[in-house]
Amino acid sequence: MRISGAGNLPGAPAHVTPFVKRQKCALADAEAICEAAVPTMRLVAAKSKEIQGAAAVVQVRELLIWQGTQASLP
Repeated sequence: MRISGAGNLPGAPAHVTPFVKRQKCALADAEAICEAAVPTMRLVAAKSKEIQGAAAVVQVRELLIWQGTQASLP
């Protein structure tokens, strides 16, 4: 049964890891909380459809070469 307005639910809480920074201390914990509230991480721009298409062609070509190599092995 699906509830109207409910989106995809995240994984089980046991499998979800919180935002963690290394070198634990109160300052690092406070910084991590601020980071979660107001992200300062840079975002990467989305790739254009042309670039994604070119990358897909390269991946398919590499896969075909790999499959050909595997087929030629005894």
